[in-house]
Amino acid sequence: MSNLLGFGTIGLVDALPEELRAALFAAGTPVTYQDGETIHHRGDATPGLSLVRKGLVRMGNYTIDGDYIVTVDLGPGDCFGEFTLFAGVPRTHHAQAMGVAVVDQITKDAFDRVIASNTGFRQSLLAVVTTRLYASLEFIEEMRSLPLDARVAKMLLRACPRNADKAQINLTQDQLAGALGVTRVSVNKCLKVFEQEDLVERRYGKIIVPDVGALTDWVTTRVQIEQLPLPQL
Repeated sequence: MSNLLGFGTIGLVDALPEELRAALFAAGTPVTYQDGETIHHRGDATPGLSLVRKGLVRMGNYTIDGDYIVTVDLGPGDCFGEFTLFAGVPRTHHAQAMGVAVVDQITKDAFDRVIASNTGFRQSLLAVVTTRLYASLEFIEEMRSLPLDARVAKMLLRACPRNADKAQINLTQDQLAGALGVTRVSVNKCLKVFEQEDLVERRYGKIIVPDVGALTDWVTTRVQIEQLPLPQL
């Protein structure tokens, strides 16, 4: 899973042993999408699991004014659409290719056959979905209880590679603002203060965290509830 609202969680393919990866890929039909091409719309009720094989898939929604609010970018190994299979609910986001993307489309019938013949696949998929829910609940609690500067800092930390001492985060202030549901001006103010405290360095299209430990310590002193670890499989 990518950064921002991917919460640093693991992709489905990474959670599977080699034989189950092969079974999953064999069940799907690879479809190539060109840059900007729609994969599905919000409200699409067709059940199925989509698995990113190559490239990036951007998930988000259009506002009434036509603006596109990005939720997350999914990369190779990430899946989406599982709620249409388990709960029979429609898609919650618009999905489109970023650059050329290859997505394996797995129908409900094909998915059911994989599930029936591979109990390990069922366990792995459940683990992936559960870690996403775990991280999502933590994010909701942060939205309810933390000031914006702490939320910005925690979002940056989620985008840092695990166990990294220093990180380069390739995202714009607009993307960061969209993920947090605030204005770019508000995010810019927070980043400016962080930069003055040597916690971040702003660059064109990217944000540098020169000392991940220092930013982590900064967050720890400002969070009023017990910190929990990021979900891992």
